[in-house]
Formats: sequence, C-alpha cells, structure tokens
Amino acid sequence: MKRFLNIVGVVIGVLFTLSMTVYAFANASSAGKMVGVVTTAKNASVEVMDQPGAKGSIVVGKVNVPGPSWIAVHLDDNGMPGKRIGLEAIPAGSRSDVTVKIDDVALTDKLIVAVHAVAMMERALALTIDYVKQRKAFGKAIIEFQNTQFELAACKTDTTIAKVFLDHCIGVHVEGKLDTVTASMAKYHLTDTLADVIDRCLQMFGGYGYMDEYPISRLYRDARVLRIYAGTNEIMKLLIARSL
Repeated sequence: MKRFLNIVGVVIGVLFTLSMTVYAFANASSAGKMVGVVTTAKNASVEVMDQPGAKGSIVVGKVNVPGPSWIAVHLDDNGMPGKRIGLEAIPAGSRSDVTVKIDDVALTDKLIVAVHAVAMMERALALTIDYVKQRKAFGKAIIEFQNTQFELAACKTDTTIAKVFLDHCIGVHVEGKLDTVTASMAKYHLTDTLADVIDRCLQMFGGYGYMDEYPISRLYRDARVLRIYAGTNEIMKLLIARSL
C-alpha cells in the first residue's frame, strides 16, 4: 500500500532528479533494495533503482497484526541516474520488461491477500465449531440450536465456495494466465466474504468473542485491513468494471 506525496521531477541533461516521499510502505524497513518506476505525463518512463539517496524512518504503527511498522521512504533530489530522455525513453502506456514484472507482482499481491482471507475463514470456522460444541446455554450446547446450525452452514458454504475460486485462481496463475480482472475479483470478493464470515463466527462467542485471549477476536481485528491491502476493494471493482 503506497501513497505518493511531494513528487518533484526535474530533467537535467540525462539525469532525472527526483524528490519523493512514500507513506504507508509496509515492511520497507527490512528491504535491501528499493525500486521505483516513475511515468512522465506524455512520453517516457524513468526507472529509479537502488539509489543511495533513499532513506526511511518509522512513522506509524499498525492497528492490526504485530510486525514491522509502515515507514515513510524519502528519495532526495541528489541527481539520481534515470533513464535517458530521448531515443531510449519508454513510450507512455507501452509494456516494457519492467512494466510486465510490476504487473506480475501486483497480481501475486492480490492473490496473497486472497489466500490470507480463505485461511482466516477456515480458522475462524474451526474455532467457532469447537466453541459451540462445548459452550452451553439453556441446558444444551449452542450447536444444538437451529439458528447456530443455520449460521454455521452458511459460513461453511461461503468458505468452501471461496476456497474453490481461490484454488482456480492459483492454478491459472501457475500457468501464467491469471489476469488483473480475475485477481481483482478474488481479492475483493474473498476479503468481503471473510468480513461476513468472521462477523457471524464472532457472534457465536458472545462477549467472549471480543476479548483478546480468544483468537476469534484477533482474527476479527486483523481481517479488516485485508479490504485495504493490495489496493482497496473499491479499486478492485473499478478494475473489473473497466473490462466490461
């Protein structure tokens, strides 16, 4: 997830001088090399790779899962070598090797989030089934109530359908045929489904489901950001709509 601010580019001879700040750059603090691709308004792409002017600073922690914080990465305008403007420039909109590689990473990124969503659905469902078999109310196990059975049946169905679609996408991706539209469908729909499934599962726990010592509460908390990671679900729908 990247947000670009304060971008200033100046062409000096064959150098492209760049100042840029990137916010909400996940795990960048552990990166050994950073690669940026800058596209001009009309007719050239400039590649900025592994620059000594890049530096990072911790700026924000995350609400959800523990781990490396997001950081802000600053590129200083110290005359970083760029791609030559002229005959060697890459026409805007063309698919260079760099562009293709970036597209591949974006597809994989969406698919990874979809994998997380299905794994979290399966985990939430397993935890909930185990809990309702043990927890009793009004003299019988919660799973014996018809409403519980209906809710869990719906969650099981949604999770199974999600996994089938995910397996299909993984198979297509292994063959090198996964496209942006299908990856976007998987990312947005599976994370939306996760939100619904995990909300239903947490409800079965009652007040206990909102306590940190119960794993379902942590799953509920961590699921929210998946609708933002790898491009928000609204952006996924826009990408799908453009193909119609």
